[in-house]
Formats: sequence, structure tokens, C-alpha cells
Amino acid sequence: LMQSYKPLLYILFIASTLMCSKPQNSAVQSILTEAEAILETHPDSALLKLNTIPQHTINTLSEAEHAYYCLLFTSATDKSYGTHTSDSLISIAAHFYDKQKDPRRKMQAWYTMGRVNQDLGDGLRAQKYYLKALEEKELVTDFMLIGAIQNNIGMLYILEDVCEKGIPYLKNAIESFEIAADSSGISFALRDIGRAFSMLDQQDSIIFYYEKALLYSKTNSIPSIYTELALTYTNTKNYSKAYEYLQIALNSLTKKKFRYPIYLTLGDYFYETDQPDSAYFYYNKAVKSPYLTTQGSATYSLAQLAKDEKQWEKYVLLQERYEILQDSIYENEQTESIRKVQYLYDYQQTEQKLHKFELKHANIVTKYSLSLLALSILIFLMCAFYYFQHNRRKKALLQQKKLTQLKEQQQEQALKQMEKNKQQIENLTFETELTELRRLKYIQENTVIANTVQSQDELIKTFTKSDIYRKFHYTNTQEITSEDWTLLIEGLDLTYDFRNKIIDLLPNISEKKIRACYLTKIEINPTRMADLLNTTNSNMANIRGRLYKEITGEKESAEKFNKFIRDIR
Repeated sequence: LMQSYKPLLYILFIASTLMCSKPQNSAVQSILTEAEAILETHPDSALLKLNTIPQHTINTLSEAEHAYYCLLFTSATDKSYGTHTSDSLISIAAHFYDKQKDPRRKMQAWYTMGRVNQDLGDGLRAQKYYLKALEEKELVTDFMLIGAIQNNIGMLYILEDVCEKGIPYLKNAIESFEIAADSSGISFALRDIGRAFSMLDQQDSIIFYYEKALLYSKTNSIPSIYTELALTYTNTKNYSKAYEYLQIALNSLTKKKFRYPIYLTLGDYFYETDQPDSAYFYYNKAVKSPYLTTQGSATYSLAQLAKDEKQWEKYVLLQERYEILQDSIYENEQTESIRKVQYLYDYQQTEQKLHKFELKHANIVTKYSLSLLALSILIFLMCAFYYFQHNRRKKALLQQKKLTQLKEQQQEQALKQMEKNKQQIENLTFETELTELRRLKYIQENTVIANTVQSQDELIKTFTKSDIYRKFHYTNTQEITSEDWTLLIEGLDLTYDFRNKIIDLLPNISEKKIRACYLTKIEINPTRMADLLNTTNSNMANIRGRLYKEITGEKESAEKFNKFIRDIR
């Protein structure tokens, strides 16, 4: 008897399941709709709503509802600064909407896919997904979303130090945000352009864009803008403005981890305004930062404070700690470079797997040809790595060759100048100190040709006793004029033929950097050098370290740069 009722019972069970699932799915749809309505303004609350949906209910959703849920959940996580561990969830939504006739959803899904991959550190895939999202631009009127995509593409370029490509995207983002009347988006885009000009060391443009960003800013963007703008004002010695903005930044913070860059900038401010106790206090706070670069800059500045106060044991300990941090930063950069190569390799491997899948169904290629292609990619990467290392060594050898050629050219020029110098010595008058240097130079050049090595020593001795040498060492830096710079440069050029030697090593060197070389040559201490060039101690150390790397191709080192410059004869 029971056997005859089994089909009827089965039908009743299916019907009851459908009747129960309909209101359940209706409730889920209501939650999804409510979550999307508050996604932009209150992403944390949207995430809480989405988390109320049980996992067993998610498993019963239709393909469209599941894709909708995946998109909203990933977007809410991203907008509330949650941590992404993979792109598996958003990829469900992206591939679903890619097949639908809904350009806005498609753009939103691929944009979120890019955000997740950027957060995971895979910039190559992130850029691919952003550009894929931007393909729908002409069919979408959501200019907040379009602006967000353009802003992220621009920042990807800037993070890779390709500012000339990034800035146009950021300006396009501003135009999109203006259409959408999104003041917060405009503020962030203006701030990011300011960061780009900061990397280009264009102080006026930095201030212009940061100040403009403040006009549009809201609470969530104020701290970073004020902090970075305060650093620029410190570098340009507008200390009152710098301090005012730093206080605003501190009072605007909502997360403790963002305080450390402000502490570092406050330390620089107090150091520059000759308040060592306050500088020491804030540098010690900055040292506790979870970021190595902030720790390194703060440690270096603490070492300089100890040096200024002649606390030599403390200075040595801090300097050693700074070197350790620099090594860690360098290792991290190397690891990051290797990781990027690995990501590139993984990306290519993924593309090849997809291609293999398509070719397998079309019976176009064989397993052996794909293996050969993978091997070729590996060989290419190995060759690329070898090429990079080879070029680095080649650059170092070329720089050494240039130095040798400089010495040989100097000897040849001395011989040619001997006769000319004899005539000019008698025609010189002795009205100024600089003229005396010229007269001595002509005499000493002929003496060099006569096989004496004491000539330049006499020139150096005369220069180091000169008023201009003493002025740069002991006078208040505010009293140094452009005429003083001219006298210093001419004096050093007459003594060492200095500019020609530096230009020969670095043909495209900027005026600020070449002045750093001149100050290093006359042994100006780093703190005074930073003051003379209107910058911070940490930035001055970075400039000298980078110059050493450009000249020799070796690892950055401010100390080795000092020795290299002072050894130039």
C-alpha cells in the first residue's frame, strides 16, 4: 500500500519545498536590495546585512541572485577596508555579468575584480580588469563608478613611478566626479595628483593640488591631505602653516595606525624649527610604526639629533639600527620585484591555461606544443633576469670608464693650456679673491705639467681659507644669497673643474642635486646641507643615496656618496 502512495508523497514534498523557498528567496532579495541602497554611504552596515544571510540559504540561490550577492558582498568588504584573501567570490559575479546585457553591472563587477586583485598585490591583473570595466564607459551613466575606475588606473601608474601616464587618468577622474557631483571623489583624485607631483619634486604643484583637494574634502580624506601638505610646507619652510595643518590632521584621525606618518612629519617640523626635545618625542613615536620606511626615516632623524648633541655612543647605535632597517627595506624591495616577476609569470600561466582549454575543445593544438610554450616563457624570464643583471654591471663599468677618461682628458687639457696660461698670468689683475684663484690656477696647471703634485693642494688650501668657504660653513643659512652660490660654484670649478666632472658622470642631473654635490665637496654637514637646499634631513640622505646609485650602479649609500665626491680631484 505504501508503495502506491510514494509518487504522491514525493509530489507533495516538492510542492511544499517550493512554497517554502519562495518567501525565503524573497526575503534574501529584500536584504540584497537594502544592502545595495546603503553600499556607498554605509558599507559597514551593508556588510552586516549581507552577513545575516545563512550559508545554506546562499547555496540555494539562483545563478543571478548568487552573482548579485557575490558582487555586493565583495564591494561592501572593499569599501569598508576589509581584507581580501582571494578573487574567487567576485570572479563568479564578473563572469556572470560579462554574459549579461547590463553594462553597469558588468562595469561594477570588473571594477571590483580589479580592486580585489590590486589589494592582493597583482597590479597587472588589476589594470587588465580596470580597463575591461572601462570598455563599458559609453554605455554607462554612473560617473561615480567611471571616476573610481579612472582614479584607480591613474594610481596604479603612479605607484609604478610612471606619473606622466597616471596624471591624465586622474584628471579624467576629476571630470567624471564633477559630473556626478561627488566632492569626496574629486578630493581624493586631487590629492593623488598632488602625490604624483610630490614624486616629481614640484613643490608649487604639490601645494596647488593639495590645497584644492581641501576645498572638496570630507572627514575621511582630511588627515592624509593635511599630513602630506604639512610635509610640503615644512620642506618649503612655511612652518606656521605646516604646524596648523598637522594639528588638524591629528584631530581628524579615526584610526591609530595612520598617526605614525603625522608623528614623523611633526618630528621634522620641530627639528627644522630648532626644538630638539619635541622632535625627539615625535620621532620616538614614529619609530613604533608598523611600516619599515617610517621606522627608517625616524631612526635616521634620531641619529642626527644624537649627532647634533654630540651623544656619540647613541648616534652609533641609532645609525647601526638605521642601516639594518635600510637593509630590510632593500630586501623587501627585492622580494617585491621577484614577486612581481612571479605574478607576471603566474598571469601568463593562467592565460595559457585558459587558451589551452579553448584549444582543447577546438582540437587546434597538442599537449606538447603547450609544454614548449611554457618552457619558452620560463627561458624568456630567465633571460630577462640575466639581461637586467648584465645591464646593471655594464652601467657600473661604464661609470668607472668615464672616471678614467676624465683623468686622461684632464692631463691632455693641462698640456694644451700651458702656453695659453703663461700669456694670461701676466694679464690678470688682483682686484678680487676669485681673480687670485684664477691666477693661482694658471700657475699651478703649468706646475702640474712640470710633474709636481703640490699644485692643486695649494689651490685647495687657498680656497678653504677663502671668505666664501667660511661663509657657507659658519654663516646663518638665511644669509646665503644667489651671488654667494655663484662664487662658491666658480671657486670649486676653478679648483677642481668640478661641474664638468659631475656633468660628465650624470648628464641630466638637476640643479638642486648638483648643488648637493658642491656642498658635499666642501664637507657641509647633512643638517646644514638640508637647510641650505630647503629640504629635510631624511630627504637629503635619500638624494645623496640615489645619486651614488646613479653614478656607480651600486646599492644606495649616502656615506659612500660623500667619500666618492670628496675623492674627486
